[in-house]
Formats: sequence, structure tokens, C-alpha cells
Amino acid sequence: MMDQTVYESEYATNSKKIDCRKIVFASDFDDTLYHHDKRGLLESDVEAIEKFQKAGNIFVLCTGRPAILRDDIQDLIKDRIRFDYEIYSCGSMILDQNQQVILS
Repeated sequence: MMDQTVYESEYATNSKKIDCRKIVFASDFDDTLYHHDKRGLLESDVEAIEKFQKAGNIFVLCTGRPAILRDDIQDLIKDRIRFDYEIYSCGSMILDQNQQVILS
């Protein structure tokens, strides 16, 4: 296993170790994160995602939907989940947490 510990600054006299391990978890939307059988978002999923992100991990929406349907997704989840990144059209557009395009 590779050592994933790096030092804050190789030049600092009192440099400290920083743990760079994070988990990146991506979820599909339709009938994975959001259930169209009238269940919608599961409260247990929302709570687990919040706990996961508070631990410093990254949660990503990864959907085949085009980015033009982003507002529809936000209407369905009602701001209950904050995505760190959003991937649309199976990877043809990626947005950061500020909805800025970082790949198109």
C-alpha cells in the first residue's frame, strides 16, 4: 500500500503530517439515490451522506441525465443533499460544488 501521508511544506521547519486519504463516492440518481416509486429520497441515505461528508469525504452525483435537467434534480431533492461534484451525460459535463463547469 502506498503511503498517503504528505507533509504540509517540505521547507517548513515545523512541518506537520497531513492525512490525504479521502473517499470519493459517486451515486447514480434515478432509482438509486432518488426513488421514483413515491419514496423519493430515503432519510437514511440523506443522513448517511451528511455523515460521510462531515468526515471529510467527497460525494458525487453521476447521472446519465443531461446537465440541462439539473434544475429538475434540485427540485426533486429540495436542497437536502449537497453534491461536491456533479457529473452529467455519463461524464460529458462535470460541475464543482459551486456549479462551475470544470469539464465539458
